[in-house]
Amino acid sequence: MWTRLAWLAIAACGGATAAPELPSNRAAATPGKRQRFTTMVIEEYSTCAAPHHVVITIDGVPRGTVVVPCYVRPQPHNGVIVTSSEPRVTVGPVFEVEPGEHTLIVSDLETKLDARQAGTFPVHDSLATPKPADKAPLADVLVVIVHVDWIRADVGVRANLILM
Repeated sequence: MWTRLAWLAIAACGGATAAPELPSNRAAATPGKRQRFTTMVIEEYSTCAAPHHVVITIDGVPRGTVVVPCYVRPQPHNGVIVTSSEPRVTVGPVFEVEPGEHTLIVSDLETKLDARQAGTFPVHDSLATPKPADKAPLADVLVVIVHVDWIRADVGVRANLILM
């Protein structure tokens, strides 16, 4: 239940909007080498009184916090309201994960919601649908979608993601 966002539409910019600069992680995994991820948080709060704090934890160790600002609704100016359909994305911390079994948890401190994913790293494609190394590139982005009623998270390949 990703509402209007599917994995093809989860997180990267296309068309006229410039994509945020993110580190690349396209090489095949090297045994014993850490896998590097950049965090992208997509805000879909229907109501928001103050910025939210999304904490990224791996195996119980905090790896970073993303401060997610509230979306400011457009105000009429001379009777005209200018809107934007661009996704509201906040780029967060870059972190690395050692090879092996790990549990990834993202938590919204204000809503008290969290999402968990467990899997074997390095990950090719995503934690939800991992693929063999010869069938998919190495995942390099953690995508978190936050809403007042739910939170979702998975890793993916930055080059395959499109924001809509």
